[in-house]
Amino acid sequence: MTTNKSEECILCDEHRLLSVMEVIEILGVNRNTLYRWLREGKIEQVYLGPKTTRVVSKDLTKFINKAKEAI
Repeated sequence: MTTNKSEECILCDEHRLLSVMEVIEILGVNRNTLYRWLREGKIEQVYLGPKTTRVVSKDLTKFINKAKEAI
């Protein structure tokens, strides 16, 4: 299977830092839901400053895979 650059997913680089807005778009959830999951530790987060949170793409992939297994 071959893919071109336009077909590559945002999660392909496992060390990419994703913003809160990117994670919300990927998961299709409400901002409050994402922040609750971050608070509960369901998704690991990285603090870059007092008001700057990022999610490492490999950690988001783990969360998605775990959620798929639960279905």
